[in-house]
Amino acid sequence: MNKSKKLTAAVAATAVASAIVAPVASASVSFSDINGSYAKDAILELANAGIIVGENGKFNPSANIKRQDFAIIMAKALKLDLTNAPKTATFSDVPTTHYSYAAVEAAVKAGLLSGTGNGNFGLGTNLTREQMAVVFVNALGVDVSGLGAGLKFADASSISAWAKDAVAFAVEAKLLSGDNNNKFNPAANAERQQVAVVASNFLKAQEVYKAAQLKAVTLKDNSTVEISFTKAVESLTAADIKVAVKGTNTEVAISGLTLSADKKSATFTADFAGSTTYTVTYGGKSAEVTTAATNAVEVTNVTALNLKQIKVDFNQAVDAASATASANYTYTGAVGNGYAAEGAFVLSADKKSVIITLLNAEAQQASATLKIKDVVAGDNKLAEVTKSVSFFDATVPSVTTATVTGPSKVTVEFSEPVTAGALNASAFSLDGNTYSLSSATAVVGEPNKVELTIGATLPEGEHTIKINPAGTDPANQVKDFAGFVVPTADVKFTYTVDKTAPVAVIDSVAQNQVVIKFNKAITNTGAISVYHTYNNIFNYRGTSSWSVDGKTLTVTFADAPLAVGTATIFVNNASAGSAADAWGNKFASTTLTATVASDVTAPTVTSVKQVDSTNIDVTFSKAVEGANIASNYVLKDADGEVVEVKSATKQGNTNVYRLNTAILNGGSYTLSIGADLIKDTSYNKNKLAAYTATVSVTDKVAPEVMPSGVFASDTKKVQINFSEAMTDAALNASNYLIAYNGIAKQSLPTGSTVTWGASKSSVIITFPSAQAGLVSGTSKVFVAQLADLAGNKTEGFQNEVTLSTDNIALANVVAGSVKATARDTIEFQLNTALTAINVANFTINGVAATAASYVNNDGKATVTVKAPAASKFATNLSDLNASAITISANGVTSAFGTQNSGTVTIAKATVKDTVAPEITGYATVDANNNGKIDAVTVTFSEDLYVASVQESDFTIEGYTITGVALSAGNVVTISVKENSVIDADATPKVTLVGAVSDNSAQRNSLGAQAAVAATDSIAAFITGAVYSVSGGNHYVTVTFSEGVTDENGAALDATDFVLTDGGAGTATIANAVHNAKSKSVVLQVSEALTDGALVNAVATKVKDAAGNVSATATFAVTGLN
Repeated sequence: MNKSKKLTAAVAATAVASAIVAPVASASVSFSDINGSYAKDAILELANAGIIVGENGKFNPSANIKRQDFAIIMAKALKLDLTNAPKTATFSDVPTTHYSYAAVEAAVKAGLLSGTGNGNFGLGTNLTREQMAVVFVNALGVDVSGLGAGLKFADASSISAWAKDAVAFAVEAKLLSGDNNNKFNPAANAERQQVAVVASNFLKAQEVYKAAQLKAVTLKDNSTVEISFTKAVESLTAADIKVAVKGTNTEVAISGLTLSADKKSATFTADFAGSTTYTVTYGGKSAEVTTAATNAVEVTNVTALNLKQIKVDFNQAVDAASATASANYTYTGAVGNGYAAEGAFVLSADKKSVIITLLNAEAQQASATLKIKDVVAGDNKLAEVTKSVSFFDATVPSVTTATVTGPSKVTVEFSEPVTAGALNASAFSLDGNTYSLSSATAVVGEPNKVELTIGATLPEGEHTIKINPAGTDPANQVKDFAGFVVPTADVKFTYTVDKTAPVAVIDSVAQNQVVIKFNKAITNTGAISVYHTYNNIFNYRGTSSWSVDGKTLTVTFADAPLAVGTATIFVNNASAGSAADAWGNKFASTTLTATVASDVTAPTVTSVKQVDSTNIDVTFSKAVEGANIASNYVLKDADGEVVEVKSATKQGNTNVYRLNTAILNGGSYTLSIGADLIKDTSYNKNKLAAYTATVSVTDKVAPEVMPSGVFASDTKKVQINFSEAMTDAALNASNYLIAYNGIAKQSLPTGSTVTWGASKSSVIITFPSAQAGLVSGTSKVFVAQLADLAGNKTEGFQNEVTLSTDNIALANVVAGSVKATARDTIEFQLNTALTAINVANFTINGVAATAASYVNNDGKATVTVKAPAASKFATNLSDLNASAITISANGVTSAFGTQNSGTVTIAKATVKDTVAPEITGYATVDANNNGKIDAVTVTFSEDLYVASVQESDFTIEGYTITGVALSAGNVVTISVKENSVIDADATPKVTLVGAVSDNSAQRNSLGAQAAVAATDSIAAFITGAVYSVSGGNHYVTVTFSEGVTDENGAALDATDFVLTDGGAGTATIANAVHNAKSKSVVLQVSEALTDGALVNAVATKVKDAAGNVSATATFAVTGLN
């Protein structure tokens, strides 16, 4: 029994076909025993289709179906090949002479049925209901994995595990059903009439399930949906999926549509409301999902606390990182748009409000706006909201507290931010000037605080500071930013000497970084050094970075990472100039421990979402490196055209990077990130896998009325073009005025009509008669404000169009539309539709074109021109003729019947390269000349984009790849681990399994390629020269790394070698014995050799089977002693 959940490739590719079933009314077959059968119509239907037969005028409906008869039904229903059965039987119990032989063999070959063991098919045995369900479902070629969990039959636990998913799908697809007792009876034998009904249902289901169907819809979170399909889908766009609120049918826009690698599932995001049921529809089938109750993040109030600060209140506690990220706020004020350099965003203790301190104070009664977005609370994110802010400060500031912060420091806090014309200590007195104050400075990041420096040591006890004492110069008085002076007042504080040493704890730890928190600010931080594992061993010392407040130390171990497990961290304080708190209490060197885990989780892209018409947000699962490099992203529109990514900017402290792009004019876009270009920040530098997502972009771009229009030579028609498809309002003649002289505007002549051009992006105005007043370059049409299909309106209320006589010329070639799509094909657009094209008038790459065709769309014609095979150009267009395309007079005819009056020449410089690189050669390398392959070079037809070439893109049969490098722009050297044996003559198969891109702006990608044997480019060399004496004769046996011949392919002779005897020896080569293409050559020498004898092959004389010529290299003769 075949328990596979998917139809095998053989069936999927060749077997599944629609059965043509004759209607019952025309039945010519009848059976005498089916009148009382519930399956009568199905039996007759299949009988008339030739799929089932009876015996002696009877069908025997209640008899059990036998396996061989079921094989016949399946083979006929699927139209399997029954004419080419194998000559030898697969099963011992179904001989070639059996009536079911051809069908059994065909069904088994297609993977529908299998034997029962011991070489038997199971001839004459029954088929169970669950077995029948599995076979029929397999034949539909759908993915049913996971559906079995939803079975509701009372005997569901009795259904075999391998059959549950198929049974669930069979019931859902109405192939078969349970009985009246809600039982499926999986082990019951299938009756012939049951099989007839299921087979009839199966034939109908074939038509339904030819295309992928919606299988399941899962809500991953309150903004992300995963949908799965019954089989792989070839393509998927946002337009294929409808999401609507159940009940109201209000559609919800989706974004970030991403199809899985196997194309059997996809995810998308949408702005869903909480506690709401949505209907998701694909291919006519729908499923429902209900979002969880949410506590949406809301801004409840925005108020100006004073002229310097704004308070934002939220309806709940919010995430600190997102609430204090400047990227989530956009302030537009009368004085400026900036925030304070330090401490601009402060989250309250209850995390329900944020106080924003502005860089510049606003004036009384000033108005401003504050845009807030993406502040997070749990799984909920604040939708963008804009609030108005009005500034009015009538509150007099006051002093609130004074706090000792060091042996000579006191911080005075006020009720609001304060300033002074020239802030200094004269605005304060300490104990009636008993003790001097040397300075008064504003506290950075805390604008309502002033730090005072005491000029002498205070005694312990209570002291008093007076604010703005009598006689303070007005220029020095402390006041708020509205100009209200702080009233003279006393504030008391208690001075106590702090004698407690600061302590440190580990806040977080990773293999390459430790964050240490101190309970007090540390001075002389340079005295602190941190080691791990081995104290005071330089290699284990980290690089320190301190926070501004001196309380947080971040230590990076770049060269010696922490081992996984329990780590020991040594925090040392130098003996001289020790680090201490403000009171001089020294930090005591300490040893800390922490548990270190290895981060082996690769980063992923969790969402891709359009922000507006020029920005897309990409969110990563964790902190990453390389995501801020714009060239790491490739964005293409629905036509495959590259859309420029201008920059990639990290958004505050989040893992969101905003891609600023060229204008996105709605529709489906594809965003790709190459493998290994982006890595996380962990020690392991886990790499992002290749990623591609479909981004559904809402059209937010205003349409344009093209500034130039044309009129026909008979002056009866005018064509107006738009930048995109428009609504039917564009067909209203009252939306157009005409000015024959370009000045005096008037309505169109009575009786004028407006119709669509080749598409809804152009209109044709037809006049009731010829308009003699139309003058090329002078006459104009004025178009009223109109809207595109997305509802965006043209920017102008009246849009001016200058008319000229229709004449196809170079100006009609749409800018940026010319592209080479293959080495023999160039495509371009004309901004007018065509009715005819003459290939005889075209040249491409300097020769006559072999084909030229056009397709009209959106008021434009896309023209495709092909060159003969002998005139193909390079993939990087380097040898393309300067006149890439020429169209001689009368080569094309417009919709108005106008032909080009002169030659149109499209220059090479305007042709965009969209041709993928090609591989031109593979060669082995032995860089260290030891006879072992240590690299293979792959040469491409043009320079490659460096970041696209990765080790994982290649495999080499029989070798382990250790690295890749790109040289000369187009040569990839793949380093491999040497094998243990000499293999200089090997030609291993090299496979491009990933994708590489060329270095053009389009980053044209070459995908996986079939394996190709590398060329042997390693010359043979001498691996041994052994001296021997036999029968009084002297010999040297020379062995090469591989079989060799002389330059003419013949055996080597004595002239192909040079022998240099050692010392004063005078031996010479007398003779050479060699069989062509063998590795060994026996040289007979004239006399005994002396120590130091050398032998070498003469340069250019010796070559291997691949034709590589050996270089001259001497080899010491061994065996002389």
